[in-house]
Amino acid sequence: MARGFKDRLTYKAARGLVLSGNTLMNDEDLIALATDLEGHPDNVSAAALGGATISWMESRAGVPTGCATRFSVDPSIRALVLMPNTQLSTGKARKMLPETVPHRDATINAGRSALLVHALSVRPELLFAATEDHLHQQYRREGMPRSVDLVNKLRGAGVAAMISGAGPSVLVLHTGTSAEHDDIVRSAGEHFRPLDIEVATSGASLSNV
Repeated sequence: MARGFKDRLTYKAARGLVLSGNTLMNDEDLIALATDLEGHPDNVSAAALGGATISWMESRAGVPTGCATRFSVDPSIRALVLMPNTQLSTGKARKMLPETVPHRDATINAGRSALLVHALSVRPELLFAATEDHLHQQYRREGMPRSVDLVNKLRGAGVAAMISGAGPSVLVLHTGTSAEHDDIVRSAGEHFRPLDIEVATSGASLSNV
């Protein structure tokens, strides 16, 4: 992973230094190459394109290839990360997931994923409904009980909170006032450190600068 990360940085820097580098290697090829190095397009698509991204794998000439597209996020949406004072490796978090899930849960999450695109782009009032999860959070509770309890507590108050990635950090998407933001931070308590992050409007890709 570390080597792949360094390779991506080196490649992006090299493309920026080459005259017309973005035409010699476009964003689509950049994401495909970085996916080949890392194994999946999730992280590189967000870094390269900015905004909100949807990434996927598809077969091209029989070769699995990383693909991605981006869309803009409603400017009223703010992101707050609540970081616990404990850690859990992504590998261990992944091992907590079952091999199969009930069809009903998969159906609910598929619908919520589609709704999330709409909520992020034009209807932020739907963020709470769009971030409902049935696929991974409760399965990982044993490894991050405080984080899952905090998610449940915040969602019980109508806040669009979720486990960030594989955890154990908690991500909150909101459009609230400063007072509401501070209430969320206080609710997290002393075991979590708050970090406000900007939603990037552009990425590392030359075509998005």
